[in-house]
Amino acid sequence: MSATEFQQGYESLLRDAIRETVLNARDADADAAAFWWGALSGLVRSERDEQILREETAPTQVELDLHLTGEGVTGHATKANDLAVLIKKLSESTKFVAREIAGARKWSENLLVEGVAPGSVRVVIRAPELPAEPGQLDVDPGESADSKALRRVASLLTLASSDDLAGGDDPLAAAVQGLPKPARESLRLAAQTVVDARWEVDGTVRRWREPEVQLRITSRGAKHLRDTLGQKVSKPERVSFVGTLDGFRRSVGVAFLRPDGEGAAQSVAVADAGLFIKVARLAAEEDLPVRAAVEVWQAMRKNGQPGRVSRRLIHIEALGSQETLGAARSGIVSDAE
Repeated sequence: MSATEFQQGYESLLRDAIRETVLNARDADADAAAFWWGALSGLVRSERDEQILREETAPTQVELDLHLTGEGVTGHATKANDLAVLIKKLSESTKFVAREIAGARKWSENLLVEGVAPGSVRVVIRAPELPAEPGQLDVDPGESADSKALRRVASLLTLASSDDLAGGDDPLAAAVQGLPKPARESLRLAAQTVVDARWEVDGTVRRWREPEVQLRITSRGAKHLRDTLGQKVSKPERVSFVGTLDGFRRSVGVAFLRPDGEGAAQSVAVADAGLFIKVARLAAEEDLPVRAAVEVWQAMRKNGQPGRVSRRLIHIEALGSQETLGAARSGIVSDAE
């Protein structure tokens, strides 16, 4: 057995133990519950073990665990008004994105604040839980519109602060194009608050039994997001793509497409959650030929000159095998229009 296989087997057993503990402790009295959790604590020894425990006990809807540092934080304190504005604008932008996801005419601000605590300044923001069906306590209830919206807002904040994407492209402009206008304005003000408060923000995005995703908001990234939300872009051009998937980054909602016959991969925003799941599935097969439809934007500088290119994925499908790649080089995505 290889080291990788051993680690995978160990993690699987640990997850089973955590799930058993959660179920037993839920139905037990206080003393029995303490016994179950005490027995489990002996199995959680490493940082990776602790991450697995967090993933298995996270809420069933998305939770952002944010830690604020930087010049705007003194000890474990920051200005109350700045923090209140940040939470309010994140709540507003999530509301408007959720309303669009749900296809509703009206939507309330439903996000919850779990608590504000030291370390340096820590605040937890989460989407409310969905009611559990009787007898279905260990079943995923599905992800709510608020949860999907909060995940998207978090990915945009992290994407704006990323500086290790493929090539010189900037997928952020494409990623924000689908946002409702009021969500764009609220998110712009949230970014401006990070800039004004002189914060650096680190954290995690968690949801029950999903891989924990790192979140990062730098002052530079907040400026980038603020400016991108206010800049002008050209009308999008729909282009077809044939090549391979060169991976993806879940934390920022970006896939990397390598065109057939070219060495450099392109960073492509993936705004739709369902489409991202498909990307992850296709990327699991190495060098799988794919065909895609991509919308391309050209940012416009203040002097009227064209700026960086930004791309957003509209459709993607597998071509079956390497043998089909050559035949598909001139193909058009038939069902993406």
